[in-house]
Amino acid sequence: FLLGTDEVGRDVLSRLIYGTRVSLIVGTLSVLIYAVIGTVLGLLSGFLGGFWDAAIMRLTEVFMSFPYFMVILVIVSLIGPSIWTVTFVIGFLGWPMLCRLVRGEVMKLKNVDYIQAAIASGYSTGQIVFKHIFPNVLSLILVNMTFGIATSILTEASLSFLGVGVQPP
Repeated sequence: FLLGTDEVGRDVLSRLIYGTRVSLIVGTLSVLIYAVIGTVLGLLSGFLGGFWDAAIMRLTEVFMSFPYFMVILVIVSLIGPSIWTVTFVIGFLGWPMLCRLVRGEVMKLKNVDYIQAAIASGYSTGQIVFKHIFPNVLSLILVNMTFGIATSILTEASLSFLGVGVQPP
């Protein structure tokens, strides 16, 4: 027993390894949810501009105006604590920062020469966004997702400490 046993005689290391599964599920799934939402909205907002940019940014600002942890705490306590509730609520409320980052990068890339050449060549909006812009924004998204996993795990642990996170066993 590398980490010893608890008072009942159970192996602490095996229980620790088994317990990490909950943290990894919450961390990765919630980040995947908010990465999809934030990336799509950021790409649309940054490339289309005008009305769509204003509407998506106002929605983003509404989401960012409320305290993140308190909203999660209220929603999870209303719906009921479970691994899936915590995962989806964290995922649904975590997208605004990524959306703003992607939007800023897309607005910068939109004026680059090869994007202007693609527009002049007659490429469709979808082709320009997914063939030319998205690959250049992907590194930013992956770095944000990496830090987001840690943040999601800490948020889930905080909720569990308060009694509204993932329930035992």
